[in-house]
Amino acid sequence: MTRCLAIACAFFFIVACERKNSTEVREKIKLETEQSEAAAKALGEAIEKANNNRADGFLGLYAISRDPDTYTVEYQEGANDALTELLCTKTELWIKTFAKVDGFEFDFGVLPQNIEESKYDELVRKNLASTPWTRDEQRLVNDVNTKLPGVLSTK
Repeated sequence: MTRCLAIACAFFFIVACERKNSTEVREKIKLETEQSEAAAKALGEAIEKANNNRADGFLGLYAISRDPDTYTVEYQEGANDALTELLCTKTELWIKTFAKVDGFEFDFGVLPQNIEESKYDELVRKNLASTPWTRDEQRLVNDVNTKLPGVLSTK
């Protein structure tokens, strides 16, 4: 009888631990899913705003690309890739927005699929040369021009 009671207690203990672990796992999965959905929403909204010529979209993408505590590497890279494309397609707003950001740093992401690597550098340089810039904007333009050749040689 004592042996049966000990086995029953052990069984109850194992089941209770498994149930607790299962609940913790479900809660963790739920939290990760919610965080992922929030990150996807933030990235999508930032891209949409940037595509609609809104500086807050550019800044949102930059924030996502620089926040490893909130966003996974996939979202950070997605934001960085979007910024790389926007440099080519919305150059003036890109420069005007980021020239105002203290300590702005940019690493080129994956080049847009619809633009050949050999054309990306050419298009960005052409866009940069076609606009008069303020002193702060010109500093960023010079930085981008310096980094451009490295983009094509590393891809």
